[in-house]
Parts: sequence; C-alpha cells; structure tokens
Amino acid sequence: MPFVSESPIARANAGLVRLEPNLRIEPNDWEAREMCLKLHGNRAYALAHAGRHRESAREWTRVVDLAREPVPPEYRIRLAIELLLTGEMAGAKTQTQLLRPAPEVSADDAYNLACLMALSAAAAAKDTRTAPEERARLVESDIRDALRWLQCAALSGFFKEPANRDHASKDPDLAILAGRAEFRKLIESSAATP
Repeated sequence: MPFVSESPIARANAGLVRLEPNLRIEPNDWEAREMCLKLHGNRAYALAHAGRHRESAREWTRVVDLAREPVPPEYRIRLAIELLLTGEMAGAKTQTQLLRPAPEVSADDAYNLACLMALSAAAAAKDTRTAPEERARLVESDIRDALRWLQCAALSGFFKEPANRDHASKDPDLAILAGRAEFRKLIESSAATP
C-alpha cells in the first residue's frame, strides 16, 4: 500500500496546536514565534492553493502579526493578494501602501501590486458614495501608486520579456492605465532598452 502523506493544512494545524499555547504564555519566545510564523505561512499557502482565500488571508494576517519589524515585504504582498481575491480591496490597498519598492520585492510581485492599485483606482472611480473631488483625488493617488509599482517591475527587468509587455498592454487589471502616456512609455521604453 503506498504511503499517503497528511495534508499540509493538517500538519500545520498539528504543530500550531502544540506551539501556540506556549506562545500565548511567553509571547517573546522568538524561537516559538518563528515556528508559528512558518506554520501559519505554510497553512496560508496551502489554503490559497485550495482556493480558500479568506482563510488564507487570516493566516497571512497572523504571519504579519508574528513577524519581527520591519515585516518582510513578501508577507504583506501575500496578504494583499489574498485580500484582493476575497474582495477586501480596502485591506489589500492598506497592505500595499505599507510597502516600498525594495530589492526583496520581485518583478512579478511589483507587477501584481501595480495591478492591485490599478483595480483600486477603478473601484474608486465607480464609487458614487464619495464626493466627486475626493473620488478624483483617490483615483489619481492609486494610479500614481500603480505606475510606481510598474516602474519598479520595469527596473527589475519585467518588461524586457515581450510576453510580459504584451500581457501588460492587454491586462484588464490595468485597463484604467491604458490611455495614459506614462503607462505606454513605461512599456515601450523597456522594449527599447537592451
């Protein structure tokens, strides 16, 4: 009979059942915190893979809570993406705004953060509950952030690949940017750069 391994979620659960009570007693036990952080992260990835994004977002929230300051960008990126997938745009935007372009942010992640901010801009543009002047301000702010993340992706070489340039120019997530000269220039200038 072949060996059937238990699921990553079940393994993470088993470890957390043992470790988290100790962490509640001694929250400054950094070794226990690190183990719990890794188990929550593993569980978050497994839940996301299973399409359980709301639960995955809760796990990433716990990872961010357990992390030492400054929180590694990847944790906030994963949390932002899971929040976006659950429709929690405000929370996703907040996590994105806590990030700054840095070497630890991959080109793919920078592109995804640009998409998130462009989607936020599109949502703000449709929000009739907000006064028109405030709505315009929010849209422009989110667009600036989206372009900043696209610039970060470009500097990391993302647009050197023709497939990435083609995808970005047609990506519905970036539709609000399509008519902007800065957007087209960013993609076209990356194509011309050796």
